[in-house]
Amino acid sequence: LTFVPTWFAFGASILSDGEHLFVSAPAFAAGDGPGAVYVFRIVPDAPTLAERFVYTQTLSLPGVAQQDRTLRMTRAGDALVIGADGHGYSTDGAGVLANEGLIYVFRLDLDPSETWVYEGQYLPDELSGTPSKFGAAVSGTPDGKLYVSAPDAASPERVDGEFLQKRGRIYELDLNRR
Repeated sequence: LTFVPTWFAFGASILSDGEHLFVSAPAFAAGDGPGAVYVFRIVPDAPTLAERFVYTQTLSLPGVAQQDRTLRMTRAGDALVIGADGHGYSTDGAGVLANEGLIYVFRLDLDPSETWVYEGQYLPDELSGTPSKFGAAVSGTPDGKLYVSAPDAASPERVDGEFLQKRGRIYELDLNRR
């Protein structure tokens, strides 16, 4: 695959569903701007390797930066899910990093152009503003179930405004269309 993007860490993670190849790029080479995932259509019977992967689209990921060194990707039913555990990276007055993370959801629009369409992003309310790293790992099933880790999610108990212990959590979501 010969492709020269202007993005930082092109290929930090990849995913194939047999029909598409998804290649992550967390940020512009200069370090600013949104991250992205490049989408290539796989042409299995192409005569050359260069013709086997046809670039089709760039999925923009607002808020993703170099702190998301590896975007995690999975398919869950007809959705493409991208986990960005470094989303929300910031330094507050005390110098604390707040990597709350989130997931982005895209769906394949089959008519007329077969493009991936942004559906939205998700972060559980109880993790908002916490350094949980939601989206550090994502795993989907063909029937639309999605499992998302938040390895730094804290216990719900607080003492003097601080979480007692980081225990981690796994979330199960259903991405089936209703």
